Amino acid sequence: MYRLWEAALAFELDTVNLEERLLGQMLFAQSYISNSLSVFMQYYKRGTNHKLIKAFLSYNAYKYLVMDRVIQPDLFHIMKRELVYEDNEVCMLALLKKLSYGNHFTDGETDLIDYNIHKFIRRGLILPFFKNFHNAVTLPSQINDRFFVEYTTNPCHKVTIHYRLVGKNSTDEFISADMKNIYLGIHVKAFILFYNESIQYYITEEDEGGQVSITESVNVQLDQDMKLEEDTRYNHINFMLT
Repeated sequence: MYRLWEAALAFELDTVNLEERLLGQMLFAQSYISNSLSVFMQYYKRGTNHKLIKAFLSYNAYKYLVMDRVIQPDLFHIMKRELVYEDNEVCMLALLKKLSYGNHFTDGETDLIDYNIHKFIRRGLILPFFKNFHNAVTLPSQINDRFFVEYTTNPCHKVTIHYRLVGKNSTDEFISADMKNIYLGIHVKAFILFYNESIQYYITEEDEGGQVSITESVNVQLDQDMKLEEDTRYNHINFMLT
């Protein structure tokens, strides 16, 4: 069907119906088509099915946010434009994740980040990449003071983190805690660590059939993995410990 669309485009025929069928088939089958962006961009110029446009953007936003799939910058520009007219949670989170890798923001981007980050925080939706905005906007202590462990899997699976603090008051016993499914299978657990204190952890995942898989052991230390320059009450203690 894609070759038919290419041929019709070459003959300057009306390809809107073909584009709708191509995009709809891809979304229904959740199949990846390498040239889907070119089909979508052509359809976006003239297409009138707004639900299809929203579904395509949401699907790609989900793949980027949760699965770390690389998507073309043009899609982020369209997401940003469409968000002006209609709220779309997964597209907004994907756009924020994309912005979190930058260092310099326009005034408009700073306002967008500030408003939406705090809106999600009020709802209890806190994703680890929010910490990357600490130089752009004022973040609450519930983000600045914490180290986040993130694990992504099927949202129906039970995820448990087993950890122990390594320091003066450490023990050999591991503590087990559920990792909350924050968003579409992104499971997160927050910790507070002090200077020269480290945490050792591993994660178990239980599927619907009761089968359990275990990740490798990970060790994280504050002075290597967290920033002490942030002005928070816990970092004031860390400065004194330093």
